Amino acid sequence: MKFPWTVAVNTAIFSLLISSAALNANSKTHWNTATETLVKERVAHIKLPFQATYSPEIYNQIKLYLVNGKRQTQRMLGRADLFFPIFEHNLKINDLPRELKYLPIIESELRPTVKSPVGAAGLWQFVPATARLYGIKVNSVVDERLDPYRSTEAATKLLKKLYTEYCDWSLVLAAYNCGTIRVNKAIRLAGSTDYSKIKRFLPKETQNYLLRFVAAAYVANYYGEHGLSASHRYFEFDDIRTMKVEAQLSFSQISEITGMEINLVKKLNPSYLKGLIPASEFGNYLVLPSEELKKIASHLRRSGNSTASLYLPLHSFEKTYTVKVGEDINGIAERFGCLETEILAWNNLRSSNLKAHQEILLFFKPEVKWDRA
Repeated sequence: MKFPWTVAVNTAIFSLLISSAALNANSKTHWNTATETLVKERVAHIKLPFQATYSPEIYNQIKLYLVNGKRQTQRMLGRADLFFPIFEHNLKINDLPRELKYLPIIESELRPTVKSPVGAAGLWQFVPATARLYGIKVNSVVDERLDPYRSTEAATKLLKKLYTEYCDWSLVLAAYNCGTIRVNKAIRLAGSTDYSKIKRFLPKETQNYLLRFVAAAYVANYYGEHGLSASHRYFEFDDIRTMKVEAQLSFSQISEITGMEINLVKKLNPSYLKGLIPASEFGNYLVLPSEELKKIASHLRRSGNSTASLYLPLHSFEKTYTVKVGEDINGIAERFGCLETEILAWNNLRSSNLKAHQEILLFFKPEVKWDRA
């Protein structure tokens, strides 16, 4: 969650981007009057949680992404393939606008380990106090602000709370940026809850925040029309999956079991600061390529860290299932003719909240057909 201290940081970033314009002069888009007219038309058709009013400032922000910052934007788009499904899943199950997934673009450029000079960290840029308020652990062993799943869970809780308070997504985004105290003060000074009227009483960075959100949404939807493409996948694997583990696991153990390099395990799981996933009765997220994750699950079952065998149907076989964006445990249980309690038991889960890309085990009798999976 960003605060006004980011003004200096953003100014420095934009200055750097502008200075690199000459290096990106070969952009396939010719930025002229006709281009601006086309951009204006597209902005009017982007689905957003608030009414976007086109302005030259939005146009300039879009150019910062697509011309001056072309290389950084293409790398960011490569990270979007991994992180957008996580955002979309949490937003959907919490009945929040899907388009809020663009927020981490302006908060962190979709860099899960980025930290600000004054201590905000992660995709959603939580400061420690706010993080702890929304259930995120921040200590010398674990910093869950760097965990895409945990931080997204917290961000959706915060956004939902802000919407309950303001019932206006323009005000929600303003409050996410500068805090409710400043937004409430602006409302009092303006004598109105209309964002267009209170905007001038907000910090300068917050006044630009919604403009940057619109620009980020435009880039995510139309980058291909300007000759850009997603580059450098964040990980060199196609199937990145997650599971919850209760047992303590060190990165060296994971490396030994899977054959993966420890540095890659760390890159996939940056929130564990000491190379150790602590034991937890509620489970901690472990992110690995699909095949390696299966090896970990098999190891945990063999070592007695699974109670799945106590709840298996007679002569059953197992099937690994990957949770899709927006799916919940009730829907999966209904789809495959089992009980929610069985899914929880088979996977040592104490919570019914499943995440996109999470791998779970399902057990069925031989006559069950899997063409629905």
